[in-house]
Amino acid sequence: MRRISEIIDKMISSNPKLEKLKLFSVKTAWDRAVGEVISQKAKVVDIRKDVLVVLCNDPMWKGEILLRKRKILEKINEILGNKVFNDIRIRQR
Repeated sequence: MRRISEIIDKMISSNPKLEKLKLFSVKTAWDRAVGEVISQKAKVVDIRKDVLVVLCNDPMWKGEILLRKRKILEKINEILGNKVFNDIRIRQR
């Protein structure tokens, strides 16, 4: 039996218009995983295979996210229902 997340991923990959839906669900998972304070300082801007790309303009918060990276990844993957992401890449302007 296949997981619902696998079916949704297959649907999204076959229809590029649904890619925005995937990004929205990941952004929602990010907000839930990191909490209100960090989600105000750092936003998901892209998905690159198994890497979550986050924009954070404050070096202090970038450091905080890097310290918590493993826990954040565990929480996001738990929220999404399977191991979707293996890494977080943080960009600054």
